[in-house]
Amino acid sequence: MSRVQTNAPRGRAVPAQQNPPAVRASLATMERLLRTIEHRTYQRIDAVFDDWVDLLVLLLDHLPLHLADVVRTGHMAAWPEGTTPEQYATFARIQQRYGRFTEVAFQHFSQAAGTFFQATGTDWFDWLGALTMSLGLGGNRHGDYYTPWDVAQMMAQTQNISSLLHKRMLVALRHPENHRAPAVALTGLLFHPRADGQPTEPALDAAARDAFLLEYLIPTVLPFFEPVTVCDPACGSGVMLLAAASTVPHWARQLGMVQFYGMDLSHRAVQMSRAQLRAYGLNGYEARMFVALDEAGGWDAIRERLAQAAPVAPPPPLVAASPGFTVVPRQPQGHLAHPTLAQRAAAQAKPSLVFTQPQPTRNRRGTP
Repeated sequence: MSRVQTNAPRGRAVPAQQNPPAVRASLATMERLLRTIEHRTYQRIDAVFDDWVDLLVLLLDHLPLHLADVVRTGHMAAWPEGTTPEQYATFARIQQRYGRFTEVAFQHFSQAAGTFFQATGTDWFDWLGALTMSLGLGGNRHGDYYTPWDVAQMMAQTQNISSLLHKRMLVALRHPENHRAPAVALTGLLFHPRADGQPTEPALDAAARDAFLLEYLIPTVLPFFEPVTVCDPACGSGVMLLAAASTVPHWARQLGMVQFYGMDLSHRAVQMSRAQLRAYGLNGYEARMFVALDEAGGWDAIRERLAQAAPVAPPPPLVAASPGFTVVPRQPQGHLAHPTLAQRAAAQAKPSLVFTQPQPTRNRRGTP
């Protein structure tokens, strides 16, 4: 599980995970910014961290809505159409907490968010889980330990999710109503190694194989494909889900062929998982972003519209979820360049994290 309850003796230090220098630098920057909020606003670090994660989720929820606003109205409002009462309430609660220090808090929240999104754009890692431990919000005192990233990766690799993915694709190709499958399968033989062990023809390089996958194989498979599901019933920061996603081909992640689900008793844990899964574009989120960008005409067209309309919020790539809260969003890449596939993946996107309330009738030992 991603969150582990422990009975380790108090005061015993947990060996620190040796992360690469770039990872340590990003974590140190985020910790410094959140600590600055703690010291300058006189709030507890756990409240500061929870508020920041809630704002990350709010921002990621709003990014596609902001782009839709640009298409519809030509400008980007601080609150896009489609904002829910719960989202308004979340922001109001955070504003009320910081009072006269709101501007200072949001300035540093914004910078920490920018660091987080830049970090998620470089490599796979459990940023929020590691940051939680660095801030002292886990460990012996709280009874929560977040699985180290290298351990999660090792466990994910033993599951061989890619093998199951390809088996499901083969089942879809063999579906009796999949009439295009025989022709596509025959064409696919061109990309297999020759019987004499020699490599494929030079013309059939990686680019050609990618084009075949995107234009023929995946569109043939998807109507009959049953998505592979990965579930963590104690998801914590989402580290096991992220590690599993890192072992899956990028086209399968982008197109929602592998779906990631989790649940947890901790509201903080669920919000951390939500933020990280969306930041990495899982469960159709990257497809939603691509469709929204495609309808808006891309970043260049968005900049032109915002320049002409005198926007009330900073223009892209600085997208605002609220006044003073800006980040550089992750831009969709790769196989989502196919609009039809992207629209299909976006339409099938669904909520993936569940907050499970503890049973109030049970005491701490779990007996009625």
